[in-house]
Amino acid sequence: LQIEIWVDTTPPQIVTYTPSPGTLFNTVSPAVSVTVSDGGSGVSQTSVSLFVNGGAASIAFSEATGVMTATGGSWQEGVNSLELRVADLVGNTQAPLVWSVTRDTKPPTGTVTVNAEATLTTSAYVTLGLTASDATSGVTRMLVSNQETTGYVEEPYVTLRALWLLTPIRGTQSVYVKFMDQAGNISAPVSDDIELLLLSPETLITSGPAGRTPNRTASFAFMCPEGGCLFSYAFDNEAWSEWSPSTSVTRTGLAFGNHYFRVKAAKEVNGTEGIQLNEEDPSPAERTWIVGVESPIFAVPKGPPIKLWRLE
Repeated sequence: LQIEIWVDTTPPQIVTYTPSPGTLFNTVSPAVSVTVSDGGSGVSQTSVSLFVNGGAASIAFSEATGVMTATGGSWQEGVNSLELRVADLVGNTQAPLVWSVTRDTKPPTGTVTVNAEATLTTSAYVTLGLTASDATSGVTRMLVSNQETTGYVEEPYVTLRALWLLTPIRGTQSVYVKFMDQAGNISAPVSDDIELLLLSPETLITSGPAGRTPNRTASFAFMCPEGGCLFSYAFDNEAWSEWSPSTSVTRTGLAFGNHYFRVKAAKEVNGTEGIQLNEEDPSPAERTWIVGVESPIFAVPKGPPIKLWRLE
C-alpha cells in the first residue's frame, strides 16, 4: 500500500500589483490588478480579497493566470489605503500587503486679472495676475487664450504672467484662463476684460510682388494711415531692420523659391526715448511670393527637324 501525501507550508507570493504606491489618478473608481502565484495547493477566488479604506472591493480572479482584478470599494478624495489579503487552498496566508494611492477628481479653482484690474490699456501687451488652488494634488499648469473656447496656450502655472499679447484690435479685449492640477483635472475658464486703446499705428503694404514672378528683384512700398511713422522690415528669416522713416525698400538677387516680407510701423507718442512695445504695430503687414518661372502644362520637345524618307 502506497500513500502519497502533499505538504504545502509556503504561502502564495504577490508577483505584481497596480496601481503602484503613491500613484496619483483622477478616475472615480480605478481598477486594481494583482498577479499572485502559488507552487503548492494553489489560490482560488475566495482566498483573495482587497479592501479600499476598509471597504471590500469586487474581485475577479483567474486561477489559470493568477491575475486578480478588483473594482469598487470605499474610494475617497485624497489618500486611499489599500489592503490585499491572499491565502492558498490549505490556509497558508501571506502577510497583508498595505499601500496607499491618491485620488484627485476635482479640478482647481482660480482667478485672473488683467493689468491689476485696470479698465484701460494703451498697449496690446498686458500683465496677468493669477491665483489658483487645488485641495489634493496642487496646480501645475495653466491654459491661456484670448478666446473662450479655442486657441489656448499651455504654460507652467505662475502667479504673474508678463507680456501676454491681447488681440491687437481696439475695443474690449478678454483673456481666458484654465488651471490644471497634477492629476490632469482642468478647470472651467475664468476671464477678465480690459479696454484696449492702441497707441500704435496700423501698417499697410501698398505695392510689391505677390504670387509668382520671374523677377529676382523685389520692391515694396508701405505706409501708415496716421502719418509720421517709422518703419522696420524683414525679408524671409532675417532680423528686423533698424527703425527708419523710409516708406519703401528694394532687395535684389533673390534666390529662386518662396519668399516672405514683413513690415511694421511705429510712432513716438509716450515721450520715452526710442520706440517702445506699445508704440509699434503688434500685427505687422505681411506678403509672400515665389521667384521662378511657371513651367508649361505641355512640354514640347525641342531639337533639329526630323526628316522622313520612303523607298520606292
